[in-house]
Amino acid sequence: MKSFVPNDLHDVVRSAIYSPPFSVVNMEEFGFVDIQAAADSLNISKAVHVRIDSNKLGNVLTKETFGDFEQWKETCILKKGKKASDLKNTVIKLLPPENKITDNKKKSLTLMINFLKKKEHQDFYRKILNIE
Repeated sequence: MKSFVPNDLHDVVRSAIYSPPFSVVNMEEFGFVDIQAAADSLNISKAVHVRIDSNKLGNVLTKETFGDFEQWKETCILKKGKKASDLKNTVIKLLPPENKITDNKKKSLTLMINFLKKKEHQDFYRKILNIE
């Protein structure tokens, strides 16, 4: 199967025979959280897994390998004197949606759109290129 858009990849992952089945999370453009302030203490550049658990508010779990034997490293990202309960009314800063597709790539993708067979594939590229 050729994948033309992210949803095609989701279908491939969902169809894998694995127990328990994979859970695919559809990311939206407004769903990315800015954790830059905590990046140094998390050693984020070395992390291959980052997990935020709703049962452990104020903590971020990281792993630096893909291995099953490595334990999750738990890092508190709260400022000194703050508690997880203080997060209830906190507004989490989201990263602004930003289209970083170069003009050259936009031109190339625009030319490709009419050659895509499925309307949903065409619609996907029109959306990310802001073409109506």
